[in-house]
Amino acid sequence: MNVFISYCRENQKEVSNLVEILIRNKVDVWWDKNLTIGKEWGKVIEKEIKSDDYFLLVLSQELLQKEESYVWEELKIAAQHLSTKNGSWLLPVLLSDCKVPDREIGSKILSDFHAIPVYGDFGKKGIDEVLRAILPKFTIRPEMVSIPPTIADNTKDTQHSFLIGKYLVTQEEWKRVMGNNPSHHTGNPNRPVESISWIAIQDFLKKLNQNLDGPKYRLPTEAEWVHACSAGEMRRYYFFDNPQRLEAHAWFAHNSGNTTKPVGMKQPNSWDLYDMLGNVCEWIGDSFKTRQARTANHSGYEAAFRGGSYDGGDFYCSSEFRGSETTMFRYANLGFRLAQDLDS
Repeated sequence: MNVFISYCRENQKEVSNLVEILIRNKVDVWWDKNLTIGKEWGKVIEKEIKSDDYFLLVLSQELLQKEESYVWEELKIAAQHLSTKNGSWLLPVLLSDCKVPDREIGSKILSDFHAIPVYGDFGKKGIDEVLRAILPKFTIRPEMVSIPPTIADNTKDTQHSFLIGKYLVTQEEWKRVMGNNPSHHTGNPNRPVESISWIAIQDFLKKLNQNLDGPKYRLPTEAEWVHACSAGEMRRYYFFDNPQRLEAHAWFAHNSGNTTKPVGMKQPNSWDLYDMLGNVCEWIGDSFKTRQARTANHSGYEAAFRGGSYDGGDFYCSSEFRGSETTMFRYANLGFRLAQDLDS
């Protein structure tokens, strides 16, 4: 993956941050720091623009105040190659709250291209948006939440700090990795993926992790899930054991209309985790009987799931409910969220 970045000098500090993160994600970046003294600027730039997979145009208030800039010259060169590139090759990135100019780029207008707003200094949210746009289809950047250590569940296992998905894995994320959408409840790509077996999730994790440096994505253990769901409170409900408040936090039989809903629409728990109760039940990495992690070749055994779902009553939507099915089982009310070890 090769990316050409065009930007003005005033934004060098912010763009340096972007370049560093792209390189860590195994993206080859070309920017003006790569220019060698004595080389002919125009020929070098044209060669790089022509060969790279993406042309990243960083737009800012500083740039838009300039009638003349080498950025606009690079854009003219890019315009010559638009016809040979895919529709998302030219990617405007808004570094500040500014309007994309109506500049002509060959037969097109710059404002017609989809722009990514990353206002500020390319913080995490902005970086994630850029990475989602340019990285290969099997790559996703789920938002993870750091969970503090404690004692969890009736197992009395001491929990170390770990990461868990802020949201359930969505249909869009599954499709980016696997190339298909097995879900029964479709119509919105931000709905949780479901109708996937425990075994199928192992294939998803294998593909997701194949180019990942550092801790790998996995399913949470049962103790981790309970600890994260209850936000360390060890209660039946993380909202102070008041079942009347369930409707504000969960999609279940009483309010779902017998279908899943896009993730993140209900109130989160106090650790900012959404849909821990309801919407879809969540596969766990453990065996139901032994509460020990199992491996992907255990296709004939039962795995645990937690959390309750859109078609279940309030009894099932608690941190105490446990269910199990064989690892080959799949149903329209059964999905998952990711977990990850912290860097040691």
